[in-house]
Amino acid sequence: MVTKPSMKDSATGPDEGSTGLMNYWLQKAYPWSQLQGVGETPAATFLATPDAGRGNRVCGTGTVQTLTQVQPKPAQYEGTLLTKTNETISFGAVGDATGIKQGGPATFCGVASGVQTLGTTRAIREVGMFDTPINRGATGGGGNSLAACCAALRQNSASMPPPQNMYAMAAAQYCSAAAAAVANPAQKDATINAIRGMLKGAAMPGTCR
Repeated sequence: MVTKPSMKDSATGPDEGSTGLMNYWLQKAYPWSQLQGVGETPAATFLATPDAGRGNRVCGTGTVQTLTQVQPKPAQYEGTLLTKTNETISFGAVGDATGIKQGGPATFCGVASGVQTLGTTRAIREVGMFDTPINRGATGGGGNSLAACCAALRQNSASMPPPQNMYAMAAAQYCSAAAAAVANPAQKDATINAIRGMLKGAAMPGTCR
C-alpha cells in the first residue's frame, strides 16, 4: 500500500502518493467496503489542514465539472467535482461510472493525498470511486449500518465550523433515535434521506450513503 510520506501537495499534477494509490487500486480492485473503513475527514477540514488528513477518506456530493476516461479496462477516469459546499475535488476514479457525466450530479469518495493547485483553485486530490450501485456491490441497501452513520455524524460535528456542526449534531441525535425503530432497508433509506435534509448541505459521512 502507499505510505503517507509520498502524499504531498502539488502544483504540477497528481502527486506521487496519488499516482501510487491509482496503480494499487487498478491492480487490487480496492472495494467500496474497504474504502468506507478508512477514517473520514470533511472536505473543508482537509483543505484547512491537509497534513493532518493525508491518507484519510474525503467524500463529496456535487456537480462533475470535468470528466475524462483514461482507459476502459480496468476503468480509470480523471476529473473534477465541485461539492455543494464549494470545495473542489480533483479525482482519479476507478470502477463503475454509470450515469456519471460532465455537468451532472455525483457523489465521490476517495483517499486524499494532498492539495492540488488548479490555476487559482485549491483542490483536494483523491483516488477513489463514484457512489454507484455497481461500485457498492449492487446491494442497494444504503451502505453500512445506521449505528456507524450515527457515530460518524457525531465525530464529524466536532470538527465542523458553525452552523454545520449544529446541523450534524442534530442529525446524529435523530439518527440514534431512529436506528432502534428501523426494521427493513426501505425504512433505513428513508432515515438516510431525512438525515441528508437535516444536514442542509453539510458533509454527509460516507458510512451514511
